[in-house]
Amino acid sequence: MGEKERWSQGLADDILQLIAQRLYISDYLVFRQVCPNWRAAVDRGLATRSCPPAPQLPWLLLHNFYGLWTSPGNQYSLDALYIERHQYSFRRAPTSFRSEIMSSPVSYSFRYCVGSIESWLIVAIYQRCRKNNSSTVVNFFFNPVSRARVMLPSKDSFLMKIVASSPPAPTTRLQQKQHNCFVAALSYGNRLGICRPTDTSWTVIETIDGLDYKDIEIIDQKLYVVCREKLRDNKYYVLEFDILSEDDNVTRAKYNCRLCIDIPNFSVLNSILYPCLAKDSASKELFIIRSRSLIRKGFRVYKMESKTDGEPSCKEATDLGDRTLFLSNKSNKVINDKTLGKNCIYFAYDLEGGFGVYSLADRSIKRVYFPTDYSFSSRETIWFTPHPW
Repeated sequence: MGEKERWSQGLADDILQLIAQRLYISDYLVFRQVCPNWRAAVDRGLATRSCPPAPQLPWLLLHNFYGLWTSPGNQYSLDALYIERHQYSFRRAPTSFRSEIMSSPVSYSFRYCVGSIESWLIVAIYQRCRKNNSSTVVNFFFNPVSRARVMLPSKDSFLMKIVASSPPAPTTRLQQKQHNCFVAALSYGNRLGICRPTDTSWTVIETIDGLDYKDIEIIDQKLYVVCREKLRDNKYYVLEFDILSEDDNVTRAKYNCRLCIDIPNFSVLNSILYPCLAKDSASKELFIIRSRSLIRKGFRVYKMESKTDGEPSCKEATDLGDRTLFLSNKSNKVINDKTLGKNCIYFAYDLEGGFGVYSLADRSIKRVYFPTDYSFSSRETIWFTPHPW
């Protein structure tokens, strides 16, 4: 034992950090737990952000959405699927992920992941007061690896989805203001709201008569909303809202609706799911994805482009290059990666479509099957990429 202790203590920080940087996040965290010396070496690298884990493809989180009002000891399941070394592996999420996301000091609450941005989950905790039977929704960014939290203003309505323009700045309030992160929420009841982490409350966006909101995405200071014309089931638009930046002493974000974009129909096919949105954070491009209710019929991908007169339009994208689309119930992502094959869409829903990979090149589909004792139909899905920061 003494020789082993001397051996572990003799490794320099730079050597330990070089090893850690070659490990995926799950092994990276285990490596950090081997002994105090290894933990200290990794922590010193984390403090200067000079020791990241190996590049990680998105994880798919799946959690049961039954049992709304639960006690803290009754944590409903949270599982993770991740792609590693070009293989599909179904693994239970680390205990720290489950306990941190699902724990709450409130006697009766419903914990729920309603969005993600890079390595951050966006969590909603629905809290009910037994005295007057009222409820509030506490929202916050949460990094399951570092366990950092950045709070958002509370809401009084049930949330379908939250998106953010960028990851939050988990430091001082002053740095958060300088970071200029904008957040948008789509609530049940056809309600939209925007805020910044430093705001004291959400700004409610007035509902436009005749339109039913279906999905949202935010790029810099522009909010995009997919909406359906209520009197025409297959007529969809994308609304673009300018989010107006205000001085630091203003406690509410403002907005201005600028234009509508027609979304092309999926030829003359019926049973079409509503379009969803996905952004390429690197190029600032917005993709609009349409699919049939029977996923095996495939997807169509459109990219928003500007015409010469400055007006936007939708053009079908048949070649994504090195980009891969990841679609789920609560979070859609565009990832630049050359290892997964070109023109692929990884989709995961709680509908009968399940989980699979669709090729835009030949319009084929490859199913991904879960263990026979695992029920996927009762799960909500969300993509995120675990990272220490």
